[in-house]
Amino acid sequence: VQTCALPIYGLYGDRFVAGFEELGFVVHRIVIPDGEDAKTLEVYAELADRVLTVGIDKLSILISLGGGAVANVCGFIASTLHRGIGLIHFPTTLLAQCDAAISHKQAVNAPHGKNLVGSYYAPLRIVVDPDVLQTLDDWLLPDGMGEIVKHALCQDATLLKMLDDYDGSLRDPAFLERVVRRTIELKCQVIDIDPKEKREAVVLVYGHTLGHPIEAISHRPGSLCCLSHGQAVAIGCVIAARVAVKMGLADHGVVQRTVDLCAKYELPTVVPADQSVTQIMAKLPYNKTWTQEGTVMALLEDIGRLFNVDQNYLLPVEEAVIREAVAETMAPDMGDFGQPNLTFQGDELQEQQKDLSPFEQDLRNQHAKALKELQRRVASERGDAAASAAYSTNLEYRKWQVNLEKEVLRDLVAQLQKEKVARSEEH
Repeated sequence: VQTCALPIYGLYGDRFVAGFEELGFVVHRIVIPDGEDAKTLEVYAELADRVLTVGIDKLSILISLGGGAVANVCGFIASTLHRGIGLIHFPTTLLAQCDAAISHKQAVNAPHGKNLVGSYYAPLRIVVDPDVLQTLDDWLLPDGMGEIVKHALCQDATLLKMLDDYDGSLRDPAFLERVVRRTIELKCQVIDIDPKEKREAVVLVYGHTLGHPIEAISHRPGSLCCLSHGQAVAIGCVIAARVAVKMGLADHGVVQRTVDLCAKYELPTVVPADQSVTQIMAKLPYNKTWTQEGTVMALLEDIGRLFNVDQNYLLPVEEAVIREAVAETMAPDMGDFGQPNLTFQGDELQEQQKDLSPFEQDLRNQHAKALKELQRRVASERGDAAASAAYSTNLEYRKWQVNLEKEVLRDLVAQLQKEKVARSEEH
């Protein structure tokens, strides 16, 4: 049974299936939703039923063709049907080729957070062809670089030097093959000796303790920035570096080093302004690095090396320290640019409206509704180059949002003034 995402089906689906059929295999194809929309319990149940309806046995093999989400959901289905059938991955995105498909971990998301329902299950084979990366949309290359940067920051000086020295295009085939090959080597090294990430393989979750909650929150309806996994991991790495400094484990230079490397590869380094420290902290108990005693984190001792105590790489961190680190990583509020924050919702909107005239209340209400629609539109177009570029730095992101709100407000004021004139003329 072959499963793939809809965009990949159009590029490779027919030729991919035809190749297996020419070899004498009976192939049943299933096209699934793209991205995180595929990683839900509902989609898992539907797909599992479709695979069983097709008819399989213990010798059947489930093949994923697509990005990380396809590999995750396909792997979880393979691990659970008949208590385990064959699994092969053909990853087609940079993130999948260097991370998601190179793993024993198979999972789907739950309402509380990412990858909370899953299993450890090894694929029979993983086939990686960097040439297919040339078909990717521009935003998907920095997305994959998030995991590659993570490995460089916490595991390998060779990869770090490779990233530091490179100054060409992210689409360069030779560069992509080098970084994919090295990242796979690094990941396989630790998976072989620590498949369940209890010791050495903890490097794989570096940046994820805060990255996962930030990513999950960004996927709520109406969120201003809908972050990809690699983008969220980059932000998580910045927060983790700050935590390490606050705990006295690393020199302050690791923070700037992390920010600079992320920025070089077009990755965000601040938490989106429409998230809050309280929201992020509330998500931590639904993360796999949370224990009943609190949150544990993988933290740097220096660039390229994690701190450990007797080979224990997950360290307990006080909630207050995490709060401070997250707060310091938040994008600045609108006031930093001399502009009022005009986004009002719920009780805040009602409180602000107490001293407003009916005209001003009308303006506020319409402005809030218009902004909500704009946020929804931006979130639904996360592949849009302008939005991605605007988010690349703290300052440019906030300027972009300010200009967006000013433009909306200007249009609304003009519209309301026309309506006010029209009402006056009627009376």
